[in-house]
Amino acid sequence: MYDSLVRELSCYWLRVAVIQLVKNAKCFGLPMLSIRKGSQITIGDHATLRSFSRGNAIGINHRIVFTTHSSDAYIEIGKHVGMSGGAICCKRHVKIGDNTLLGANTIIADNDMHPVKAESRLYRNNDADIPAKEVIIGNNVW
Repeated sequence: MYDSLVRELSCYWLRVAVIQLVKNAKCFGLPMLSIRKGSQITIGDHATLRSFSRGNAIGINHRIVFTTHSSDAYIEIGKHVGMSGGAICCKRHVKIGDNTLLGANTIIADNDMHPVKAESRLYRNNDADIPAKEVIIGNNVW
């Protein structure tokens, strides 16, 4: 009973955070979110998000983390995707295809979260100098 209540509350919390989460997704624990206004995250039908170790044979290092670094960012998680711990950091577009499994503690980023040029790193709020390239992981990948 406790586990199903946590699942329901976790999924409800994600919907409140303006994440497009379909009805049949399962959430085990609360992911950490850092979402820029205007960015989008969609999570497909029957996706499973596991933010605590119970139910994962090798355990996880931390909760799932979803971060968007721009108002244009779009994280797109397909149907029947499984994710345990790990992080998706997006400035432009990260797409995870249907029936894909992300192993425990996987990190996916379409940018390196800091400017490449040393002089640009002096001004930490300058996201314009951070290059990003779309990441697309196809269907049926592990």
